[in-house]
Amino acid sequence: MDTVTDQQFRDANLPDWHKAPNTLHASFEVPDYRAAATFITAIAEAAESAVHHPDLSLTYGTLDLTLCSHDDGTVVTQKDLDLAAEISRLAAAQGRSAQHDATYEI
Repeated sequence: MDTVTDQQFRDANLPDWHKAPNTLHASFEVPDYRAAATFITAIAEAAESAVHHPDLSLTYGTLDLTLCSHDDGTVVTQKDLDLAAEISRLAAAQGRSAQHDATYEI
């Protein structure tokens, strides 16, 4: 699968996410552990459906997600953009806000 360019990332309109050279990253606020577990379960179901799995890190009040396509050489591909969009949709449905202080522009 082809590597996503910076322009393709911008065109995908994923305001919750930022693109590093080889990954996509987003941080979402989670008010408590139960809310985090509910959000992670929804993400896991989407990831299983997509056969594509993000790296997750849960710390106090924050769920960090990183996406990349390991089987394509640790790069960002269309699969990552698609799953990022789905995770953002799930976040919005659950009232989760992205933490934009960690976001930067390309």
